[in-house]
Formats: sequence, structure tokens, C-alpha cells
Amino acid sequence: MQILLEAFKPIIPIFIIAVMIFLFVLLYINYKMGYKLNNFKRILQFSTYFGLVVTLLGMFLVTMMPTSIESHSLNLTPFGTIRDMLDYATREAIFNNIIMNIVLFMPFGFFMYLVLRKELLVSLIGMAVSCLIETLQFIFPIGRTSNIDDVILNVIGTIIGIIIGVLFLKIEQIYDVYFGRKSK
Repeated sequence: MQILLEAFKPIIPIFIIAVMIFLFVLLYINYKMGYKLNNFKRILQFSTYFGLVVTLLGMFLVTMMPTSIESHSLNLTPFGTIRDMLDYATREAIFNNIIMNIVLFMPFGFFMYLVLRKELLVSLIGMAVSCLIETLQFIFPIGRTSNIDDVILNVIGTIIGIIIGVLFLKIEQIYDVYFGRKSK
């Protein structure tokens, strides 16, 4: 985890500043338009959209960060990199590549599901966003490898996020039943 923190150290201040600016602008627009965050449903809706935008911002900052490698490469063999990594890489490398590609898209799947409430559509959007990221990594000279395995892992992360979103909405429904809050 320390290695990841060191790797992303340059973008952390940019991310925090961008999130704070976005939050203040969004709150100001809401205030000027008369939209009040005066009940649980509105706060949840605001938090969902805010979380989705912050997640997208973080995803693009992390995936578009240049590396010290001067060239870029393309891998279109499904599961090739994953298989090689599981056979030959250290635990740290496996964590940094495989697990982090999954974890990166879990919040996206969660927030996008809360917005759209359509599992297949959110999965397809997650795949499209991942393909866009991999395409941009190939086009721009930032020293990144465009990899079909990253798309596969990102979609897995999106699906896990969707599952968490479904469970979250079930918990909300149970809360409504037991504590008498009216459903939507």
C-alpha cells in the first residue's frame, strides 16, 4: 500500500483540490437554484451524484498519470497478463495490478447503479469507460500499457460495485419497513 501511496503522491493534491472546488460549486449552484438538502432522500441523491463525479475524476487521474516508460504497448490477448502475473509476479505486483484494477471500478459500479438502477446497462457503461481509458492510454504518450485484461478486471470491479449497490438499496428498504419512513 505504501508503494501505491508513493506512486500516486503527485495526483493526491490535484484530486483533493478538484473535489473541494467541485463540492463548493455544486453546493453554490444548489443554493442559488433553491434546491435544499433538507431531507434524507435529497442528501442521498446529492451524495450519489457527487460520489459518481468524484469517482470518475479519481479514475481518470489515476489511469492517465504518466509513467517513466517512454513507449506504450498494446495487449489484446485475454487473460494473458493475468496468467503471467499469477505465475511469475510477486504478491505486491499482483495486488497493484489485479486487485487495484478491480477496486478502481467498484465505486463507479456502486454509484452508477444507484443512479440508473439497471445492472446490465451499468455493466456495459463500465466496460465502455474502461475501453475509453485503455484507448486513451494507448493514444497519449504517457508510457502506459493498454491491456484487455485491465478491461476484464475493471468490469469485474463494476459488477462487484453493482452488487454492493443492490445490497445497499435492500438495506434502505429494510430501514424503511422497520422505521416507518415512506418509500420513494
